[in-house]
This record gives sequence, structure tokens and C-alpha cells, in this order.
Amino acid sequence: MSVTLTHAPESSVPADLAKLLSIYTQFADHFGLEPSPVHDPAAAARSLTQVEQWMDRIDQNIQTYQLRLLTQSSALGDSGEKIRVLLGRYLDKRVKSAADRGKIDFLLAHYFGAQAPKGFHTREVSLADVAEVLLPIIGRVSRIELEQNPKLEELVTALADSRSLEELKDRAIMDRARSFKAGLGNDYLLPGNLVACTRLNYLLRRRCSELMKSDLATIEADLDQLAMMGEESVDCTAANLSAIEPVASVKEICHRWQAPRVSEYGTETPYAQVLALKKAVARALRKAESAARGVAEESEAMNTNLEAQSNSATADAAASLDPAAVRRMFEAAWEEKTSQLQAALVSAESRQAELAEKVRTLESEIEVLKAELELQQETPALAVPVVVDPAEPEEPVTAASPQEIRPEVALDKPADAPEPAAVAEPEVPEPAKHATRMPGSGFNPSPQLPEAVRRSLDLCIKQIEAGLAHLEKSKERVGAINLTFGTLPVPLSAPEVRAFLDPEIPFSSLIRDAAAAKTYVLYAATQKAKDKGQNLASAVGAAQTLANTIESWLNAANGADATMLAQVRTELSSVVQQTSN
Repeated sequence: MSVTLTHAPESSVPADLAKLLSIYTQFADHFGLEPSPVHDPAAAARSLTQVEQWMDRIDQNIQTYQLRLLTQSSALGDSGEKIRVLLGRYLDKRVKSAADRGKIDFLLAHYFGAQAPKGFHTREVSLADVAEVLLPIIGRVSRIELEQNPKLEELVTALADSRSLEELKDRAIMDRARSFKAGLGNDYLLPGNLVACTRLNYLLRRRCSELMKSDLATIEADLDQLAMMGEESVDCTAANLSAIEPVASVKEICHRWQAPRVSEYGTETPYAQVLALKKAVARALRKAESAARGVAEESEAMNTNLEAQSNSATADAAASLDPAAVRRMFEAAWEEKTSQLQAALVSAESRQAELAEKVRTLESEIEVLKAELELQQETPALAVPVVVDPAEPEEPVTAASPQEIRPEVALDKPADAPEPAAVAEPEVPEPAKHATRMPGSGFNPSPQLPEAVRRSLDLCIKQIEAGLAHLEKSKERVGAINLTFGTLPVPLSAPEVRAFLDPEIPFSSLIRDAAAAKTYVLYAATQKAKDKGQNLASAVGAAQTLANTIESWLNAANGADATMLAQVRTELSSVVQQTSN
């Protein structure tokens, strides 16, 4: 198919042109980009060259993850006709960039998942099945073009044979799938390969969803065992949760991940986090079972010793033929051994508490040592021009690199910018206990984070504030803005910009932290090769913790507050996923 725009008289406006104008106007409004040069399809038909150039500029400023976010969170994703027209534009481009290919790959998978018959989701899906659904997009594909690729079929078989997310990871299925598509080069755009890659994407996401549900069921069963054994918390730091995460809280997270949501189709659910959580819960269960066996063995040994001593005392008393003496000796021995057993149990519980406290102390010391090591290094400042409107370029703002932002690093700032006041880190309240009290000024619902990470986020916030210093502190009309760190674009949504300009709105501190975490993650991803992903791991952990906190507050918020939090959480999760690919 083709949606190439051709010049037409005013009375004859191509239908696809009207749809594209609507789609790209939505892009510009949502991401705060250059507005359309025309306002109606008839005017667009008279200025096709100008309109096409405008759409090209919009494409250059939208990343694949941003397109995916908007598609899954708006009516655009529900319109098969609009997705068809948008795909036609990307496929008809004479020169297709890597970003164009990424958008085509996502849009084809989204279109197939939405338009395929329901029966496809519970049976084997063939290349012919996919070609039939994609017929309006790529046209008729010949049988020769649909011949199976042995390498691809081997990957599909390995995917079907995987029985858990851990097995999927051990077989490097996702990495092999990305390598297969990258290895096609320009041949990726051939109709047969488009069909094959769309089928691979669909089968991969469907199987991952099935395995995730199975692993979550296993986690919940292990949590039930821990609760029966009297355990109240689990060390879930490996899954980016707390070291003493309540069992009930972990079960609630599992229930939330089990519930399918339409908006999540086409995104990669945090499978790595589910796998880490499964291992953490299994480890806690093994530890509890081992401790229970130790207590049981010690109790049995004491009972055996008690029985032997009681028998000896009974025999001595019997020898004196004094029944009263026998009874008194037996009771005394029994009371003594019972006291010993109780003392042993108390001692075991005390030792366990001491060991747990030592572990927490060591973890704190490690964080301090890491921070001290970071303070011995310095990171040069990066030029950060703030892009608000391409027609009105702003003066560049100097910002520190968010990969290794430290309090000791000198930061350039506007001459009239006041020094930020020191703010103590409050504890995060339980949202259920504050359901009737929305957090506003002076209330910080943000979670506690490691000291080094907290410093990095605070300095990211300082740089964002510097980048927004030229804006008026408007509390009514606030739009999305794109900042640029060096050559790295950092999009800020309207709620995030508003949180920096108006600290009095509900959840402002939490939203500012989320924007800082997004900045930290995006930059740390560009430095992955230099530091072997250490800073990226810290940044992703902080972002996921903030996303979970926002998710918990969604139950307490409503109306505009809930919509604002949902948008911030979705964009933060999407950036984390994008940098993890």
C-alpha cells in the first residue's frame, strides 16, 4: 500500500492526508513540538511540500519509546486505520533511518496484536496467518517470500520450549531475537522479513507473558509458606525493593503484575524484576526452612537428653523405694530442661536478629564507601541547551553530567539562582493510611533512597531547575518541554514541568524526583560502556523504586491527580525499559 502525498486541488483532499495531519498534530501537542503550519486538510493539500517537511521534523524529534508510549496511552492505538496510515508513511520513505525501522517494527507488532482474531492468541501462529492480517499494510506476500528461515524457526522452537523466565534468560532468547533482526540489515524491509519479524515479536511477548504469570504463581505459593512459618518480611533488594519488604506487600505487587492491562500490550513487562523477586523469595524460604530444621533438631536433642536424665533420676528414686522422691526428682528435671529449651529458642531468635542488624550495617557501610570513592573523582560540565520552541531557541544552560553528579562538583547556574535549602529526607508513608489526605506543600511522599543516589537525583533536579529558570512560574498553562544534555534529548512532560514551576501542587516532590530519575537513567545509559553499567544499574533501581511508589499512590489519588501520576509513572517506566533493551 502507499500513502505518498500528492498535490491535489482544494476540492479533493486525500483521506490519508487528513489522517496524517491529525496524527502529527497530536504528536506536536503531546510532546511540545513545532505546531502544524496549517490547520485544516484543505490548506494542507495546497501546501504539501511544507506539510511533509514539518512531519519530517516531527519524526526526527520523537524516539521509538515515545511513539510506543503515546500509542498505548491514547486513542491512537485503538485506531487500526490510523496505525495503517502511519505505517504507510514510514514504509514509503525513500531513506529509512534506524529510528524509522524501530518504529515500523513496533507499529507492525501493535497492529497485528490489535487486529488479529482472538483465536490467534491461544494457538500456533503461522507466517501465513501474520501475512493475512498485515495484508492492508504490506500487500500480498508470495509463498516463496514466506519460506521459513531455519535460524528463525530454531529461535521460535527454543522460545516455546522455555519453561520459566530464568530459562528464557539462560538461553538468551531476547538477545538472539534482537540480533536476528539487526542481522537482516536493509533486507529487514522486504515483505517476507516484515512478516517473519512481526510473528517473532508477537510469539516472544506472548510466551514471556505466560512465563511471567507462572513465575508469579510460584512466588505467591512461596510467600504463603513463609507466612505460615511466621516470617513477616523478605529481603527484596535484588528486585529493586526494600531489604525488609513485608510479605503482604510483595503479594500485592504480584497480584498487580498478574492483572493484564490493555495499555501494556507491546511493552516488555519487567521480566528481570520478576525473576529477581522469585529468587529472593525462594532464598528466604530456604533460609526459614533451614532455621526451622535447626530448632527442631536442637529440641529433639534436648528432649532425648531430658528423657535420659529423667530415666536415671527415676531409677535412683525407685531404688530408694520412695514414690514421693521419684515424683519430685522427675518434676525438677522436667522443669529444668523445659527452661533450657525455652532459653535456647530465645537465644536463637536473638542471634538471628543480631545477624540481620549486622547485614544492614554492612550494607550501609558499603554505600558510604562507594560514595567516598565517587567523591574522589570529578566530572566536567556539559553544555545543556534547553529546547522549548524550535522557532525561539533559548540560551544554553550548563549542567553537570547526571551519570556521576556529586555535591562536590562545581555547577554553573544562573547568577540570580538562589541556593537550595537543605531538606531532610522524610520517611515514605503508607498510602492506605493517607487515602483522605492528598500530599501538598511541605509533604514529601518520595521513597528513601541510598545516599549516593539521592545526591545524584538532587543535582539532576538542580540542573532541570536551571534549565527551566527562563520560564515564568505559571500555575495554569504548562506544556511539555525537551531539554538536551549534550546530544542526549530528555523530554519533560507537562506534569513534570508544572511540578518544577509550582511546588504547591500535590505530589510535586515525587514528580520532580521522577523527572530527575528519568534524566539520570537516560544519561547513565550513554555511559554504559565506560562504567560497565554500574551507574545505569543504580539509576534504573531508583527509577523503578519511584515508579512503584507512584503506583501505590494511584490508589489514594483521584481525578486530575491520578491522571497526572499515571502519566509520570508510565513515562518513567518506559524510559527504564527503553534503556534496558
